[in-house]
Amino acid sequence: MHGGVRGRRQKPPPTRSEICERKNFLTRPDTAKSMKEQPMAANIDYAFLVMSLNDNFSVNRAVRYAATVLQEGVQPIVILTKVDLCPDVEILKEQIKEMLPQIKVHAVSALTDYGMDKLQMYLQPGNTIALLGSSGVGKSTTAINYLMPSVLEHNEKMVIMINEEDQDKVKKELLVWVANNLYSAGLHKYILRDGHFSKDVLDKLRKAAKYLEELKERRNITIVPFEKYTVKAAIKVIKKYSSMGVRLFVLDTLKESSDSRDTETWKSMERDMVDLYDVVKPAAKNVALFVTYQLGKASVK
Repeated sequence: MHGGVRGRRQKPPPTRSEICERKNFLTRPDTAKSMKEQPMAANIDYAFLVMSLNDNFSVNRAVRYAATVLQEGVQPIVILTKVDLCPDVEILKEQIKEMLPQIKVHAVSALTDYGMDKLQMYLQPGNTIALLGSSGVGKSTTAINYLMPSVLEHNEKMVIMINEEDQDKVKKELLVWVANNLYSAGLHKYILRDGHFSKDVLDKLRKAAKYLEELKERRNITIVPFEKYTVKAAIKVIKKYSSMGVRLFVLDTLKESSDSRDTETWKSMERDMVDLYDVVKPAAKNVALFVTYQLGKASVK
């Protein structure tokens, strides 16, 4: 052998051996009135249509959202959040049911955990659930409140991938959930922002923070922030942690990969969602993936 440095044999680049058929693809009208459709998600099992009951409730919006997902063969589920801020929950639920009699409607509260147990039936391995709604309606909060009971009751492990919310905000969401559900603190999130705590509340927050640290040490909860989101990075996280026994994943919020070179966003996101589905489906990693997606501003009626 001639002189030189003997290096490691390079692995051949990964190749795609099969392109699985897309079973559905959600779009929305372009808000810029360009007459083009904007992509939302593909290969979805359930679409949680999230609206808050305090200032975001709109029957017309629920009907539009439901029509959008139904035409693509996706099962919509209406989720009404912030029950604790609304005195007329049943009346508003009936308004939705009257217009959408074949669709299930659930009212929930992040503060009291009211109604969250009713959502557990949708949490099955291999399912992809999209949380769709306007900004500020509680999509991220709903995802955390939906999954945390499984984390605690069944010693599940959950990975939260973040590309829009910062880590501090997610940690506050988790802190409030633990304080309210394990220590009966009765906290709204704005209390953490304002910082006016009674001694009792401060003690409960400290206990909740300590318990969260224990969950992180046991790897029941892992937060993975993305500086620049790419679907390749998300898939790498899912593969890595699913091999370690994680079965619950949250992607907050779905958007186009930063490394996309496609001039048409919808094509890029369509491929991304197909790639995500190929990883989480029962024949592959068989994990549950929650994806949040912003449909529009909260003021849109």
